[in-house]
Amino acid sequence: MEHSYLFHEGLWVASGHYFDDAARTRAVKGHSRITHGEMWEVESFMQRMKPPRLTFENHYRVSPFEAGADFTVWSSHNPAIGPVSGRFFLIGDTILSIFASEDGRYTGSEFFLSLDENLYQNRGALFKDQGRISSWAVKLARAGRTDE
Repeated sequence: MEHSYLFHEGLWVASGHYFDDAARTRAVKGHSRITHGEMWEVESFMQRMKPPRLTFENHYRVSPFEAGADFTVWSSHNPAIGPVSGRFFLIGDTILSIFASEDGRYTGSEFFLSLDENLYQNRGALFKDQGRISSWAVKLARAGRTDE
């Protein structure tokens, strides 16, 4: 399968739900901008829509996939938890990511399920030590999609 998210430059618009450590649900909106150079860059921004407004930001630096490889590594700086590193894995119609903070206190995983070349479902969870901090369920639509 050929993935469009991550593998092609562009803007993806995110909308869905954020679940906090007490499983309270809040609507979120945001975007991910993907650019390619020597490293692939993913600028990710998400904001809760109702007070208290929270903003989630990440700047990922992704090593491009080598020819024939089904995984690669990435690093990020998250303003809330510091340096983070992880891996992206290709599993059929899904891009899976696992990650951990530099100090090992924060871990998590997320997946991007391709519904078509312009639409992905994204689900994930973030943990601190042994407890869940948050999880999310959003859709990512390539900007300019006309059937939204």
